[in-house]
Amino acid sequence: MVRDPRSVDVVPIAHPRGCRSYLVIDPDSREACVVDPLLDHLRETLDALAEKRAKVRWIVETHSHGDHISGAAALHRRTDAPVVGHPASEGEVVTHRAGDGDALALGEHALLVHHAPGITRDAIVLEAPGALFTGDTLLIGTVGLRDAPGSDPHAWYETLDRIFGERDESTILHPGHDDMGRDMTTVKAERRGNRWLREDDRE
Repeated sequence: MVRDPRSVDVVPIAHPRGCRSYLVIDPDSREACVVDPLLDHLRETLDALAEKRAKVRWIVETHSHGDHISGAAALHRRTDAPVVGHPASEGEVVTHRAGDGDALALGEHALLVHHAPGITRDAIVLEAPGALFTGDTLLIGTVGLRDAPGSDPHAWYETLDRIFGERDESTILHPGHDDMGRDMTTVKAERRGNRWLREDDRE
């Protein structure tokens, strides 16, 4: 059995349309980060936090979403936790701007922000110990909508290489969307099965 490299607890929140949100919980302090909260699953999110005895420390938006209604503002009102977005984000709900390389403390751990332009200018990938929360930058077997407004294929190519190219193959990936009910994969699996990680022609 392969050892799970994550040193945080991860609770997925799934939407019937395939969108994914995640609770990232430090097991010692019980501090939590909610990644891409879903407005119509806010009660489920709060119930999961209560069940885990976790308190929200951060709310993170990985990109300006076009495929789900964000629950960040509602969760912020309920918890007063900062809403994190990239400095390029135009979202009015963002209260804390975090750029490439910035760290968000979570108990004894830190969540590292990677700027990931491609699907949007403000996209980020969030790194927890042993795991990456990829938003729509990298999905299972594919990437997000490549013709979405604001997408930049050349920037996307550079992002995939920079963030995932040298990554340990055991790293767990949690995508922001999946239509087949999945909420995790690995770098190893995506290097084998995702053509966008194997692509070596920038043009």
